[in-house]
Amino acid sequence: MLAARASGVDLASEIETFELVIAQLECDRFESRRATEPTVPASLRAKLHEIAKPADAAQPIPFARAQQTARPRRAPLRDWIVAAACIAFGAVSTFVLLRAGEEPQTTSLADPAAFVSMHPSSVRCPWQATKDERIIGDVRGEAIFDPVTSKGMLLIEGLAANDPKVDQYQLWIFDAERDERYPVDGGVFDMPECGHAVIPIEAKLRVDKPVLFAVTVERPGGVVVSDRRIALVAKP
Repeated sequence: MLAARASGVDLASEIETFELVIAQLECDRFESRRATEPTVPASLRAKLHEIAKPADAAQPIPFARAQQTARPRRAPLRDWIVAAACIAFGAVSTFVLLRAGEEPQTTSLADPAAFVSMHPSSVRCPWQATKDERIIGDVRGEAIFDPVTSKGMLLIEGLAANDPKVDQYQLWIFDAERDERYPVDGGVFDMPECGHAVIPIEAKLRVDKPVLFAVTVERPGGVVVSDRRIALVAKP
């Protein structure tokens, strides 16, 4: 229920609406049935009263009440409506839960402050431009990385857009605990025409003590060993 309220779905209102629909259909069905049911002639009703009268009873058993008791209390139509309401309720609940499960990740990727608050052990390193021809205008942004979870994000502005069929950018993370000749691959990415992007870090290995982040220009799909054509660097 809390997840439904957080997502703006009023489940109580939805349930009340289904109940009103069921009640209206029940009323319509009852009126229709009353209009089409044959009436019992007075002479026949009196005879039935006489037959059903107990020997020691002064009053006859009301035929109308006995007939009402014999009727089924739930109609197949109502059963179908109730089933449909349950299915709809389940679908709404599933949507709310799935949506609630996705929101934290989306928010953390779009908001650096939210990511840092969720990962207090994160390090933040501003970018420094090189003289590579891919640098266009002022470079802004930073590399944010959490050594505890090996998750992070890159905020980049001032790097030229690339053609993924020709080349791609690749992130490298240098760890103080590893030989600097073998930095950790942080994943490949593309820059859009707008010139700024937010990219999740996909570290292939655990990084305990990041000391340098470097963005290189590589062939499509990235490489295992870079020729180190560096466009951007960032360090604590």
